[in-house]
Amino acid sequence: MFKTILVPLDGSDLGEAVLAPAMELARLAGGRLILLRVVPPPPPLALAVPDPVTGVGLAPTLDPNELVEAEKEVADEYLNALRARLSASGGPVPFQMRESFGQPAEEIVVAARAEGADLIAMSTHGRSGLERFFLGSVADDVLRHADVPLLLVRPAEEK
Repeated sequence: MFKTILVPLDGSDLGEAVLAPAMELARLAGGRLILLRVVPPPPPLALAVPDPVTGVGLAPTLDPNELVEAEKEVADEYLNALRARLSASGGPVPFQMRESFGQPAEEIVVAARAEGADLIAMSTHGRSGLERFFLGSVADDVLRHADVPLLLVRPAEEK
């Protein structure tokens, strides 16, 4: 049933909590995983600080392209390390890596369509209230826009 499972990862241990259930589903279905790492654009405030001379307005601190390239390098390193870990574990599930740049929820939906995914499996941070209002919910956005079922895993909170 789920021959192609898209697994978006944010590079965190919380995000990787979905790997075990996704791998088991793929193994049972004889399917494969597409591991996706989306590099989001830098937030506007990360690009500017008060002008050091006048103290007024904003002066650019970093070239946005440099920030994006640095984030892409981090994403590449993460995916390569993950590939090595999964290959070393000898799991019987075939997988491939995919990297994307843009707004995470949008890129996840686009990747699912492009890859012909039968399922999107992802972790959720389970934000609510003000935290959800200010930080948003990638899982909620994906749920509203995806054309395929969504498996959400909410990792147990660390104590």
